[in-house]
Order: sequence, then structure tokens, then C-alpha cells
Amino acid sequence: MSALLGGANPQPHDAITALIASATLALGLSGLTFWLWIQHVAKPARALAASLVYMALPYHLAIDLYARFALAEVWAFVWLPLILLGQDRGKQPVALPVMALGLALLALCHLPSLLLVIGLLMLRALIMAIRTRRRFPLTSALGATLLGLAMAALLLAPALLDQGAISMDEMQRGMFDFRRNFLDRLPTDFDDWRFRGQLTLFTLLTLFTLLLT
Repeated sequence: MSALLGGANPQPHDAITALIASATLALGLSGLTFWLWIQHVAKPARALAASLVYMALPYHLAIDLYARFALAEVWAFVWLPLILLGQDRGKQPVALPVMALGLALLALCHLPSLLLVIGLLMLRALIMAIRTRRRFPLTSALGATLLGLAMAALLLAPALLDQGAISMDEMQRGMFDFRRNFLDRLPTDFDDWRFRGQLTLFTLLTLFTLLLT
């Protein structure tokens, strides 16, 4: 998306303009898609308030946007409500296409978020299936997932075929070490303490904000 906003012949000194435009658009769209999802179960004022809260979640705004400028994750926040919207539409004709489209766009933006969302999607589908005593929620979620992955094959296929060009050793060092995020390991130095402290703080703030909503 950022590349599209940069135009056909982007200049290096204009890159920041496209990046800021992309971040601004993603933030606004995240509020819009959240409102589209929540407005059918909440009153207009509450739906609007919840959408603004979603846009201003500490992890979303403070960490992803301001601290890390992680545009891929910022855009991931746009597609999650769209996926849930499709799932909540049940047997309506738009349900499956909306779910699949949201999953495909999420796959094109941020694969780690895709894995988490697929798990959430299946869990919600299982709960719906138990409540309704029907298999449709499960088959619908599975079908949307497969269709979404097929739609994103343009990215996923080359990524799978080029695994040999990726150095996993580099992805497991320093700040990228996945073990830093486990609660059963104490921080080893000041930077580690600061990282874990900030992560814990913003996680708690995010949960607190959601509870207030």
C-alpha cells in the first residue's frame, strides 16, 4: 500500500510522504472497519466510541505506529474487524467473500498476524458451532481460510519456495529472539528489562482500555 501511494516513479526524498500517508490511511481505515463490525451490535454512539478506542489502543498507536512505525502491523489492524464482520454475517451471501478477502489482505500485510487471526477465527467458529449445534460456522471459516490463502498465493507461493534464502539464525538473535517474550524467563540485562517492562505496560494498558470499552 505504501508503494502504491508513492506513485509510479517515486523519488527517495518523497518516501516519507508516502509512508505517512499510508500510516494515516491505515489508522483511519482501522476505525472504519471496526465500526462496520461493531455497529450492528452496539448503539451508534457506543460504536463510534469503541472505534476511536480501537484506533487509539496503546499497542496499536504507541508501539506499532509511533515507536516502531511497523506499517505491516498497522495495516493488520485494518483487516481483523473485516474478517470478524464476515464471520458474524453467518449465511448471508457477503459473509464468505468478506472473510476471505480480509484474510487475503491480512496475509499480504503481516503473516504472523494471519496465524493468530486464523486461530481466533477457528475458535469463534467452534463456539458458534457448539451454540447452534451446526457445522456451518466451522465449514464457513475453513472455506474462507482456504479461499483467502488461495487469493494470497501470489505472495505465499514465492515465500514458501524461497525459504532457503532466509537466514533464521539472524531472526533468533538480539531483539528478534523469540525467547524474550516468554514469561518463564527473567530478563538478563537492562535493555531486556526495559523491553519486557514496556511490553507489559502497553499490554496491560491495552487490556484496560478494552475493558473500559
